[in-house]
Amino acid sequence: MKKRLFALLMLASMMATACGGENAVTEQTGTVSAVGTETADAPTLLDTLPDGIDYGGAAYGILTTDYWFTEYNSTLNADVENGDTLNDAAYRVNTFVEEQYNVDVVYHYGKDFSIVSDVRAAAMAGDNTYQYLAFGSAWDNCVSLITDGALYNLMDIPELDLKSEGFYTEANENFIINDRLYFAFSNYANAGGLPLYMVFNIDLLKQFDLPLPYDTILSGDWTMDVFEQYIKGVSADINGDGKIDGFDRHGFASGDKISNYCVFGYDVHVVERTEDSSYIPAIMKEEFVVRAQKWLDFKHNNSDVFIHSSVKGDTEAEHMFLLGNTLFAHTGSGLSDTNMRAIDTFDFGVAPFPKYDAAQDGYGNYLALNQFGIPSSVADPSMAAIVAHGLSVASKVIMEPAYMDVFMETKLLRDEESVQIIQMMKDDPIIDVARYYDFHEDTITPVYLLSSTNDPGKIVSGFEKVEKRAAAKAADFFSVFFEQ
Repeated sequence: MKKRLFALLMLASMMATACGGENAVTEQTGTVSAVGTETADAPTLLDTLPDGIDYGGAAYGILTTDYWFTEYNSTLNADVENGDTLNDAAYRVNTFVEEQYNVDVVYHYGKDFSIVSDVRAAAMAGDNTYQYLAFGSAWDNCVSLITDGALYNLMDIPELDLKSEGFYTEANENFIINDRLYFAFSNYANAGGLPLYMVFNIDLLKQFDLPLPYDTILSGDWTMDVFEQYIKGVSADINGDGKIDGFDRHGFASGDKISNYCVFGYDVHVVERTEDSSYIPAIMKEEFVVRAQKWLDFKHNNSDVFIHSSVKGDTEAEHMFLLGNTLFAHTGSGLSDTNMRAIDTFDFGVAPFPKYDAAQDGYGNYLALNQFGIPSSVADPSMAAIVAHGLSVASKVIMEPAYMDVFMETKLLRDEESVQIIQMMKDDPIIDVARYYDFHEDTITPVYLLSSTNDPGKIVSGFEKVEKRAAAKAADFFSVFFEQ
């Protein structure tokens, strides 16, 4: 939350990026072009990288998955410029790092959806093919790699300064236990990642004489009470069949499970740190219980909310917004970037999930960051760390502005205010520790927890059962951080 005010002050300079100008001003970095060519105006973050390091053309192997590249950063492995903004920015990132350290960046792909089995096999065999592991966000669960000893303790590599710009410092600190950290978050592979956010139909807002919520959002006053006033009275039977269903108009629509991401807007945390810096479940804490009850009551007992309970329903909720029949929805598995870009019958804007109340300090911007690690079998951890740092910084300076350019050009973001809000959210993410340190098979991350405990009146008894089981599993998992 500390970065929020600074992020807002920097928004004016970030707009040079978003509006597709020749030059892109990056936060605290000086001026660079969209593909990272430094001007003479000021030094950039690239100038903070060490000089005089020469690895003699050694291969720097990056292991990732085809799925991860397809879904998130399909051009990161670009080996030639072709005029495409993202491809060329990725090419400049790779070329810069290769020239800075005289290495050959080589991409390798796992056998399937996950790279876990490949990492384990390499570590057990002492294979030095991979120096960098690019995990596909929280679903590529690397907990077993920690317990198997297949990942290097990043805290043991002094050359890796995770507090420097280009890394998500506050997020990384959440995962340090007993001076051990087995994966971390950097700008590399996250430059194009967006937090989950709400979308609203600007045409419908005008139809109901409602003001655009941008000023309210940027002033920090976008609360649940304000949001509920926006959607009040919007739902109606527009097709005249005598019932209100997925083919009518609603104030807010979502699928059942995916809707629970909205509770992150209340800045909730389902685990808490102990004195030894590990974690225990915290779902029975009053703060979380009250906020969970508020969300469940909203989604089940508000006539202007339409919630689906099946996969088919999730698809229907997606089309409700795309067809212009929903005032507010939110992105996720039921509403993708691709089909948002295709909307041509109305305009839309973006908003963060609403705060719980006005007393809350900042928005809860849920972001599933991709993590990186270094295999325990690496022959030169210093080299692995130094090049990883270079990739992170180059991505911050070169790749992130290119993405913001493309988001505007492709109409994923359609006005300057939306760019401001997205940048604000990206700069201050909330991380679901329980999803990465997954010691209980997803059951205490709010998305699934609130689906299995769907009745606001039975939430306490449901949470008690889950917390007891999760506490035992947490103790077992976190013991690995204290083994000799």
